[in-house]
Amino acid sequence: RGWLGVMIQNLTQDLADSFSLKTTQGALVSDVLPNGPAFKGGLQRGDVIVKFGDQLVENVSELPRLVAAVQPGDTVDVVILREGKKQTVRITIDAQSEKEA
Repeated sequence: RGWLGVMIQNLTQDLADSFSLKTTQGALVSDVLPNGPAFKGGLQRGDVIVKFGDQLVENVSELPRLVAAVQPGDTVDVVILREGKKQTVRITIDAQSEKEA
C-alpha cells in the first residue's frame, strides 16, 4: 500500500472561505508528518489537494484510496491549491509501515 504521510480533513465552506477559495472540492492538509513522502515532496499544512495523479479529489474520503493504489516508489503529480494558486508538486510515494497503519 502506498503512503503519503499527511493528515487530511474535509474542506468545509467555512474553511474554504477562510482560505479565500471558491469551492469545497479537495482534501485539506491539516498536518504533514516529518520525513514522510509529502514532507519530502514539499506539501505544507493548509494545502488543498485537488488532483492526485490523473484523478480529481472531490472530497477527503477519496484521497486515501487513491494513495493506497499507488505502488511504493512511484512518483505522482499532485495538484494543490496554496494561497489560492494552483501548483503541482511531485511526490514519491512510500510504503506504509505498521506504525502508520
